[in-house]
Formats: sequence, structure tokens, C-alpha cells
Amino acid sequence: MTLETPDNLSLLDHEWVCGWLEEIGLPQYRGSFLEARVDGHVLNLLTLDDLYQLKVVNDFHHVSLKRAIQCLRQHNFSRSYLVGPVSEQQSTPDKEYRLNEITVWNNARVRQWLDCIEMSEYAGNLKESGVHGALFTLEPRFNADTLAATLHVKELIRRHLAQHFSRLVGAACLATKREAEQSKGYSRLEPLTKRSRRRLLSLGSIRSRQKMELELKHTYVCPLDLDMPTVVVAGHVAVRDEETGVDVQTGATQTHTGRRDHKSVNGGTGTSWSDHGSVGNPKTMASDIEAMSREMDSLTEMINKELAKKATPSPFT
Repeated sequence: MTLETPDNLSLLDHEWVCGWLEEIGLPQYRGSFLEARVDGHVLNLLTLDDLYQLKVVNDFHHVSLKRAIQCLRQHNFSRSYLVGPVSEQQSTPDKEYRLNEITVWNNARVRQWLDCIEMSEYAGNLKESGVHGALFTLEPRFNADTLAATLHVKELIRRHLAQHFSRLVGAACLATKREAEQSKGYSRLEPLTKRSRRRLLSLGSIRSRQKMELELKHTYVCPLDLDMPTVVVAGHVAVRDEETGVDVQTGATQTHTGRRDHKSVNGGTGTSWSDHGSVGNPKTMASDIEAMSREMDSLTEMINKELAKKATPSPFT
């Protein structure tokens, strides 16, 4: 995805965004988003710094918004892509769903699914949780344990929930999540983890704090290259997550000979795919990280020099 967006995006005004927040289970942020007049264009390009200013400090809610924006992009910024509760005949415990059907479930539809699997007493815990269908299918770190922690269920009930969660998303999606768990640097997705902007910028040296501040201002909540290009696997339509290199519809890892090459775009750092190396190659990833770090150091040094020039009085004044 690039900065060029479809006309549908212009139809998403700030009132629609506030309604969208309620549908994905984050109504508590309606006030701050409304006050900031966050419309579709702003939502699409939200940065981490924007989220902190909007008082969204819960890491889980950051991930919730990331996957919700990703799903919105997949559906061409349609105003009505989310699916709410259905009739009892259409919602049964043994019903099988395609992943693309689950992806568009809103928060109320997830709560209806809990009612369906005889966990209605816990459904109320999801009202301001940020849990929606896209988290189930698009987020590798969202699993049965994450859902159980969000619902505050007891250990014995977790087994019941895990069985139905596995049946809902299917073996292929579960394989994707297990693969993510085995990856280096994996961290569990916790529903209650909070991290304030002030605390983030108070850690480390002055230089590291400057780098962190730049990263917050230039890091999108949902990266623009996280656009899920469609591929065909074994006769079935599937989509690949460019961030993980994994097919989220079937769970099968795709062979992808691409590498993120960092390029300077309007003075910033952009990413593009080139046919060299492998996404999953640790050496390639390490070199990419090192290159990005050098760019950040260079940018920080340039900013410091400019600040020093402004602070030094001219001998001609």
C-alpha cells in the first residue's frame, strides 16, 4: 500500500471513525478521537505518537487498532465491511467459518460467538477490550490464552475456550500462531500491558531518547506495506502477511525471495521489496536493522547540528 488511497477513504468522516471504534470494541476512546477530528485519512496514517496523544497507552489496544486498520484497507475502506450479530440459526457451536468471514466480525459478533459456546457470562468482559475478528485471524500473537486472559476466565474454563477457539480458526491458522511463538524475539500479547509516552522517553541516554521520539513520530500504527497481497495456494485464495511472510488463510509459509531495502523517501526512511535474500534470513534481518540504525544515527546527528547552529549567536549580530 502506498499513500495513494481510494476515493472511499474520503467518505470516512470523524463521526464514522467514532462509530468504528465502538464496533471494534474500543468505545472508551471515542471522546479523544472526536476531539482530534480523526477521519479516515488520519486513521489510515496514525502513528504511535498520535496514539499516545489520543491517550491510547494500552499495548493490546495498539495491536487491536493495527489489525482493524489492516482489515479496513483489505476491504477498500468500505463504510460497512464489519459484520455484527446474526440470527441463532446462523450461529451454532459446530458451524464452520472461513477465515475471511471471521476477520470482519465486530466486537458484538465475537460476544455472540461466546454466547453460542455457552460462555455468555464472560461476554460482557469484551465490551471495551478491543477484541474483534481481525485479531483472531490476522494477529499471530492473539491465541486462546490471550482471549482467556482478556475474559478473566478460570483455568478449567480455559480448556473449554481453547477447544472452541481452535475449532473456530482452524488448524492452519493455529499453525501460523504456533510458528510465530517459535520465532526469535517473540513476546506474548498481554491485554493489560500499558506504556506511557513520557516513560518511554525517560529511559536511556539523551541520544536514545531522541531516536525513540523520532521513531514514535514516524512509525505507523499499521505499516503501509502491511497490505496483505492476495495469492493462490492449492487452488484456494489466500493472503500473505508481509510482516511475517506467512499465509494467514492457510497457515502455510510461502517462499518469498524478497528483502526490505531501506530507501530515502522525502528525507525519511521508506521500505520496498527487492529480489535479494530471504525475509526470514536472520543475517539479512540483522543487516537491515543495522542499516536502519545507521540512518537513525545520521538523522539524529544532523538534527543536533542544526540545533547547535541555531543556539550559537552570529558574530555579525
